[in-house]
Amino acid sequence: VKILYIQSGSIELGSLNTTILSIAFKQQSSKWPEMTQNYMSRFIVVVHRFMVTSLN
Repeated sequence: VKILYIQSGSIELGSLNTTILSIAFKQQSSKWPEMTQNYMSRFIVVVHRFMVTSLN
């Protein structure tokens, strides 16, 4: 994101172009699907272990 900001040529605080903002958000959120799948997989394992322990 820092490189993207530097490349935008913006020197004033608050003068960030909205196009640059959308590109930055897209770059930042590109790993969200993988992170979500990882989190949900761990959550399912925890719930499964809880249920098995509870039923025993």
